[in-house]
Amino acid sequence: MASTQELLDSTEALAQMDVYDPKRAAAIDSYKVAADKWSSAYAPGGSSKRASGRAFYNALNQLESHFAFNGLAPIPKSTLEKVERNVAETKLQLAKGK
Repeated sequence: MASTQELLDSTEALAQMDVYDPKRAAAIDSYKVAADKWSSAYAPGGSSKRASGRAFYNALNQLESHFAFNGLAPIPKSTLEKVERNVAETKLQLAKGK
């Protein structure tokens, strides 16, 4: 299973990936698997005891939901901003040990 930091890096990379990148579809598929495994381990049922877990779960959920409903379509700016904000919050909380 990917560590939180590895999945954070993967989240940022996927969010910034070019829509026309031929590797994007495979990256989305592997991301979904890794995100589901992380969620089941650290935020079962969508809840986490740690602030970093809650923020990261929100980022994962937003990105996964976009791909579930929109396939390979570009990520809307508002969704991308939410993902980036939650990733930044996750990093901040991890740095604080929360």
